[in-house]
Amino acid sequence: GFAVVILLVLLIGGSSFAIADINAHKGDLSLKRMEKSNQQSIVNQEYRQARYYYEKAVAMDSRNAYYKAKLAYIYALEWQSLFESKSPSSGVVYNDAVALINKAHNLQPYDNDLNNYLVSSISILGNLDLMQRISLATLKTNPNDINAYNFYAETLWKGLDYYRNTDKHDEAGEFAAKLTKINDILEKHKRQTNQDISKWQGSPLQLSPNSNLYIARAHYLLGDYGTAGRMFGALAANPELQSRDVAIWYAASLYKSGKKDAAGELIRSFD
Repeated sequence: GFAVVILLVLLIGGSSFAIADINAHKGDLSLKRMEKSNQQSIVNQEYRQARYYYEKAVAMDSRNAYYKAKLAYIYALEWQSLFESKSPSSGVVYNDAVALINKAHNLQPYDNDLNNYLVSSISILGNLDLMQRISLATLKTNPNDINAYNFYAETLWKGLDYYRNTDKHDEAGEFAAKLTKINDILEKHKRQTNQDISKWQGSPLQLSPNSNLYIARAHYLLGDYGTAGRMFGALAANPELQSRDVAIWYAASLYKSGKKDAAGELIRSFD
C-alpha cells in the first residue's frame, strides 16, 4: 500500500513538471512572437498568452527559478506599460514582479545566467537596490570575469547618481562607499589568483576606464579629493572618455584639495 502511494506521488509530481515545461515552452514561443511583431494587436495578444502560460508553469513547478524569472520579466513589461499610462494598478504589478525576482534569486543565488536575466527585468523596473544586490551576486559567482566588476561598478554609479539627484544623501553615501571598495575586492582576488594560476582564465583583471571614472567620482563625493584627483588625472587623457567631463571633475578635485592655481589653469584650458 505504501509503495503504491509513493509511486502515485512520483507519477503526479513528474506529470506536473512535464506540464510546467510544456507551458514554459509555449510561453517562450509567445514571447518570441511578441518581440518580433510590429503590430500592437499581435503584441498584446502574444503578451497575454505568454503571461497565461508562464503563470501555469510557475503554478505547476514552484521550485523552478527560471520560470519565475521569465514571469517576472513579463510582469515588468506589463508594469512599464501601466506606469506609462499612469494606471493605478501599476503598483500591484510592480510588487508582483519584485517578489518573483527575489524568489527566483533565492532559489539559485549563484546562477550567473539567471542573475543576468533577472537584471534585465530589474532594469525595466528601475529598482536600483535590487539591481545592486543581483549584480554583486553575479560578481561573486564570476570573480575571474572583469565584466562582472565593471557591471557592478556601473550599477552602483547609477544608484549613486539617482540618489544624489533626488537628495537621498544617506543612500547615495552607501552606494559611493561600495564603489570605492571595488578596487580592494579586485586586488584581493588578483592576489589569490596569483597563488593558484590554475584558477586564472579570461581577460586581464583590469577595470574599464568608465569603472575607474565612477570610482573617482565616488571618492570625490565622499570628500576624498586627493584620491579623486589622482584618479581623474590618470583618466584625463584617456580617449575612451569625454575629456571635458573628466577635466571638470579633475579641476574640482584640485580646487578642493587646495591646489587652486592648478585648478584655475585647467579651467582656463577649456576655452
